[in-house]
Amino acid sequence: MKWTTEMIDEALNLTTEADLLEFNGICTDSRNICQGQVYIALVGENFNGHDFILSAIENGAKGIVASEPWEHVEGVVDFQVPDTLDALQGLAKYLRKYINPKTVGITGSNGKSSTKEFLKSILSQYGKTVSPKNSFNNHVGVPLTLLEIERDTEYCVVEMGMNHLKEISALAQIADPDVVVVTNVGRAHLEGLGSIDNVALAKKEIYEECPNAVRVFNLDNLFTRGMYDEFQSQGSILTFSNQEDADIHFETTQWGMSGIEVQGKIGAEKGSALVPVFGVHNLENLMAAAACALGVGLKPNEIWKSLPKCKGLWGRNQVVKLKNGATALFDGYNANPESFDTLIGNFEKINLPGRVFIVTGEMLEMGASACELHFELGKLLTRIPFEGVFAIGEHSKDVERGLRSSGFQKTVVIADTYKKEIAVEILNVLQPEDTVLVKGSRGNRLEKLIVDLQPVEFSEKP
Repeated sequence: MKWTTEMIDEALNLTTEADLLEFNGICTDSRNICQGQVYIALVGENFNGHDFILSAIENGAKGIVASEPWEHVEGVVDFQVPDTLDALQGLAKYLRKYINPKTVGITGSNGKSSTKEFLKSILSQYGKTVSPKNSFNNHVGVPLTLLEIERDTEYCVVEMGMNHLKEISALAQIADPDVVVVTNVGRAHLEGLGSIDNVALAKKEIYEECPNAVRVFNLDNLFTRGMYDEFQSQGSILTFSNQEDADIHFETTQWGMSGIEVQGKIGAEKGSALVPVFGVHNLENLMAAAACALGVGLKPNEIWKSLPKCKGLWGRNQVVKLKNGATALFDGYNANPESFDTLIGNFEKINLPGRVFIVTGEMLEMGASACELHFELGKLLTRIPFEGVFAIGEHSKDVERGLRSSGFQKTVVIADTYKKEIAVEILNVLQPEDTVLVKGSRGNRLEKLIVDLQPVEFSEKP
């Protein structure tokens, strides 16, 4: 997106003494500056972007947004601001309003990234769509997503994460979405929020902050149903549910490792589609995406046509073939009690030809409940007749205690951190028709295990 000094001054309420110049975009990483861009010198706990201003200029920056003095270089415009993070957010807000694409804000304890990806797949069939790279869902990531908007962008999808109250409110003010959804509320971020009730309060902020948006509600989650009850008489509402009386209703007719077949209705239009994603739980995410697409103005038949284009994300129920013929399911991006329950629920309903093993990583950010929740995880795992369980992380002993307390008698291997020997041990017993589930929070870096299991095709990075 081309910027001018006048646009930047207007966005940041500045009066810059410089000629009217044009810039090729905004950047926050001095290493990735493209010729003619404006560099924003962000400041964090462990870095100061002002230290890299000279590097940014050497790489082609023609403008600098800074809150600290720097040695001026001729031909480079100096935009002095009180706070560079505020400046980043201000530029993002300005661009979002200046171009004004239909914008969707997505938050939730589980499924928001998958919903985001599905919605992007749908919308991009009908117009240029911007969506977050990786997990760009915080006070820096949301503005960076918005700054990807170009003059021909028709749709923008914004993912909003949080670990404390009022964070969603702040992100919603920046993005000013036209459509908002809380996919669900579960026991994620308990360390920062203390209780699931506080998680619900934090997620509800997206509805409170956006009274003029189309509010999309999940009627199948206790907490989001409560939000619907509170807001149903206020403004434009859409609902999705496994019950037929919702605006969007899907159900599955068949499913397996390669995909799920859905049928149901979008608005008043019935239909069906084969979607190449794993897991019945993705029905909720697909319904949320369909509801948001309906909210921004797509027609029901357009959405039905686009559902087969939906694909899964790296590290989210990703099916990986191994060289020995076995299959791994890699779900290493997010883990909490609800997402583990969902994974186990999926495998209770699938008939697999061989044996099933599981590798569990730590569920992070569980706070004071961590020991108890990992013990409960061990008990949960006994719903599947696993041939062996490999538990990795600080609370792996709690997982083992839960398993044994529920009568699990097969092999259990525990380790504080991942070691390559675990993959070797799994490969020694894995047969061509077997399946190994690998699930844990992103901080576990369980993609290293997938690499050591000798995949046919797999990228270690998202």
